[in-house]
Amino acid sequence: MAWLRALLARPAGRGAWLALLVLALYWRTGEFAFLNYDDTDYVTKNDGVLGGLSWEGVRWAFTTGHAANWHPLTWLSHQLDVQLFDLNAGAHHRVNAVLHALNAALLYFALRALTQAPDKSALVAALFALHPLRVESVAWIAERKDLLAAGFAFACLWAYAGYARRGGARHYALALGLFALGLLSKPMLVTLPCVLLLLDAWPLKRLAAKRVWLEKLPFLALAAASSAITVVVQRAGGAFGEHERIGLAARVANAVHAYALYVWKTFWPSGLAVHHPHPALAEPAPSIWTAGVFVALAFLIAVTVFVVAVRRRAPYALVGWLWFLGTLVPVIGLLQVGLQGWAERYSYLPSVGLALALVWGLDALPRSLAQRNALIAGWLVVLGFTSARQLSVWRSDLSLFAHALAVEEANPVAHVQLGQALEVAQVPADAERHYRRALELRPSLAGVRVNLARVLEAGGRPQEAEAELARALAADETLGAAHASLGWLLQAQGRDTEALAHLRRALELAPADPVQLNNLAWVLATSRTSAAPQEALALAESLVAASSGAQAAYLETQAAALARLGRFAEASAAEQRALERVPAAYRAELARRLDLYRSGEVYLKSP
Repeated sequence: MAWLRALLARPAGRGAWLALLVLALYWRTGEFAFLNYDDTDYVTKNDGVLGGLSWEGVRWAFTTGHAANWHPLTWLSHQLDVQLFDLNAGAHHRVNAVLHALNAALLYFALRALTQAPDKSALVAALFALHPLRVESVAWIAERKDLLAAGFAFACLWAYAGYARRGGARHYALALGLFALGLLSKPMLVTLPCVLLLLDAWPLKRLAAKRVWLEKLPFLALAAASSAITVVVQRAGGAFGEHERIGLAARVANAVHAYALYVWKTFWPSGLAVHHPHPALAEPAPSIWTAGVFVALAFLIAVTVFVVAVRRRAPYALVGWLWFLGTLVPVIGLLQVGLQGWAERYSYLPSVGLALALVWGLDALPRSLAQRNALIAGWLVVLGFTSARQLSVWRSDLSLFAHALAVEEANPVAHVQLGQALEVAQVPADAERHYRRALELRPSLAGVRVNLARVLEAGGRPQEAEAELARALAADETLGAAHASLGWLLQAQGRDTEALAHLRRALELAPADPVQLNNLAWVLATSRTSAAPQEALALAESLVAASSGAQAAYLETQAAALARLGRFAEASAAEQRALERVPAAYRAELARRLDLYRSGEVYLKSP
């Protein structure tokens, strides 16, 4: 073992060993699947990503507000994955694992450079990397942004340590550039300039110098620009909907409770789940300032008073605590985005502050070195095993959301997502049960009725499906998915006039949606009572052109419209192209339509 001791005695060797340990823990995520929760928006159904890495993709990444966020480097990262691995979910997962391993090493190097304490820096990095609260950020492909942003943040701290200790424009420019790259990955990093000021106080001890404040101005300017862009993009994307529904008092109460929860889960990481519902969104509305909130507030005040009181003897305690409090501000819910009350992924960067205060605090305890090391080593082992167990939860949608409901059954989001997973798994009865339970918990979730209607229609219960869609539209007339589903349901029953009204309304609400365009065109081309083949052909040809003729569904609609106009040779050619682009299971149906067009007959939808 002499070689191992020699390796760990070197900074590079210690960082490499830490990274390998993290990789060993997370490598099995390569066996996991994409999720139906955000992975669709970020990868599997995102046309801007599915095209891979290209100049057009770069332009899209820097100009889009997709998913109510502006984080172009995150989009470029996903594009690169698709370019290299296509939709191999395991490869995408393992990129996340590699990034987390690199982050652990970067954090070690940054803290070592800042504190000149290699042993304690390694312990902080190990606590950060192996903690179960990290699992969500690593095992969820859509959370690539956490890993990228934190990696750039840790590299920024490392460069800043070089600047603070040795000076030089090169180190300063590098730190500023890395901060900018972090903001381009996830805007949560806007509070990092405050972390730099904390580090100037301890361990760098340079806060008294006037230039310390002046040199933060470029960092603050970048943070302000990123904040402004984020607010504009999220408001345009409707991400502040819940912010407007939840009053300020409820948001403050939840923020207080969430802060205490992050601390508690750091020391006792049980009850972890992909989604923790915001308490203020329960129906009927609950009491806001509960006993639990007051206990949390008292705890936060007590800790703050304590770390301020011991700041001279233990400056690391105040720095670590303020690091934790400050870096959580953008996601603590004062400006509510989303349906969650708190989220494990949000602790990725803030947790470092708690780990730093804890490790330096343990070092100050009057215990023998052997006892202290044994305590920390034991805790690391427990954390590693707990992370491995939590990691199994993320294997698939079914396991992930079943676990979330085991943690908290009154979780409408988990019920909806599990229902969708059960639909895919062809277990419609269980899917229906979870959709209905979600509506019991939160009747205002009108969109869930669209999912429920889909299950009912597939089960041969069209009248019940129509009733659910009518209820959805009564609650929210602007629900485009309900109009689209109702239109498609009505056309299947031969009620084309009613169907077209709903299909046109769905298109008004989402004018760029190619699926809605094609659905409308198909009904206009094949209806026995309400045909408009010229309009259908114009819509279909625009879709075919936009997709470069690669989508069979658009070619089929084009063929049906051409046949309805008596242009049977062109219809046959379009249908033949569609036939060549569909899986074998669908070719018989297309072949029958092709025979109709070749015989000079049109295709009419069954009455």
